[in-house]
Parts: sequence; C-alpha cells; structure tokens
Amino acid sequence: MKKSLYLLLMIFTVVAACKKKSQEPVEDIDPPVVSNIENVKDIKLTITYTVTSDANVPATLNDTVKKAQDLLTKVFSSKDFRDELYKRNFHDSAYSKSTSNCFNRVYGGTVVGRSIAGKAVYDNLLPNSTFSIAVNIRNNGDNTTTLGSASACGTRITTNDYWLKISEKRLAQRLARHWAHEYTHIRGYRHDTNVASSYKWGSDVNQDPAYGVGDVVGVVLDKWTAAGIIK
Repeated sequence: MKKSLYLLLMIFTVVAACKKKSQEPVEDIDPPVVSNIENVKDIKLTITYTVTSDANVPATLNDTVKKAQDLLTKVFSSKDFRDELYKRNFHDSAYSKSTSNCFNRVYGGTVVGRSIAGKAVYDNLLPNSTFSIAVNIRNNGDNTTTLGSASACGTRITTNDYWLKISEKRLAQRLARHWAHEYTHIRGYRHDTNVASSYKWGSDVNQDPAYGVGDVVGVVLDKWTAAGIIK
C-alpha cells in the first residue's frame, strides 16, 4: 500500500512539473541588435512656427513639426553628424563686406585662406547647446522650385507650403533636412550667387556649406532608418 502510494505521488509530481514547465513562456529568438545613437553634444532645440492665412498645410503638421524637431535634435547631438561633417570641405560662403559677427571665420580647408573645413562649419553651426529656430510657413504662389529661404545672419526661416503634402513620404525627415540647410544660412553662410565674384565656386553644390549641412543630415537620417534606429 505504501509502495503504491509512493508511486502515485511520484507520478503526480512528474506530471505537475511537466505542466508547470509547459506553461512557462517560450523564449523568443533574440532580435537583431540595433546600435544606440552615440552623442557628443546635448542639444536642446526648440522649433516654433507660424502659418500664413493662405497657406495649405496638412492637418497633421503640428505632429510632423514635433517629429522634425526631435529628429534634428538627435542629429545635431550625434557623433554621426559631427564625424560626417568633419569629412567635408567647403568654400568660404561666409564672406561678407559687412561687419556681421554671427559666425566665427575659421578656415582650415584644403585651399589656404579660401576654403573652410567641415569642423569650422560644425563649430559655427552649433556654438550653443540650447537654441531655437523660428519658421514661417507661407503660400508661395506658382513658385514650386524653392523649398524655402533664410538670410545670412537672419533670425527666421521661410518654408513654402507647396511640398508639405500629407502624402509626402518621410515628411518629418525632409523638414529636418530643409531646416538644417536654412539654419546654416542663419549662421552666416550664403549660396554662390550671394557672395563676391572672387569667392564664387560655380555650380558644385558640394562646395556649398548650406547644401552640405542639409546633405549630411540626410545621410545620417538615411543611415539610422536603414539600421532601424528611426522609422
């Protein structure tokens, strides 16, 4: 009797253990490891915007602007942005006969006294960790060739509304790239058409600091998208 009871107890213990084991969650296969963004600055960026009464903007614009602000903050803070911009070399589109001092003229480029290294542009672009960008979104009529504008050493970015379509893919990323380009103008850098003739470099946009910064932001965002860091 005792032996039968002992066997029944053993069977019950084994069954209970198997049942308990079967109820434990099955471990998933580890997902691909996604590298975190490595920061070299702690940028705090605020983007404010106004919309003219005749501008056509998507209903989701406010959320899109917040996403663009977050993306641009992450990019400007990142080692990826700094390292990519450090690789570049630009012509001195900060040339001016005015006494404007919104930028610090530092050369160090491949053409002595005439070109500026990407490091100089980086330092001039982000001298402070906390700053804001003011944007005015407007209807630009029939002009559908210019995304927007900003004046060298100015205070505000103008963004034209025609390309802010709700169907536009990755609009927040495009806005981040566009505003980075225009903010480079605010920091004192001009296009070729706005500098003295002796400083012109022609149609090579790779030599243009504003186009260069915008391109670097695009490169970083594309890299992060491909790695699954951002969507």
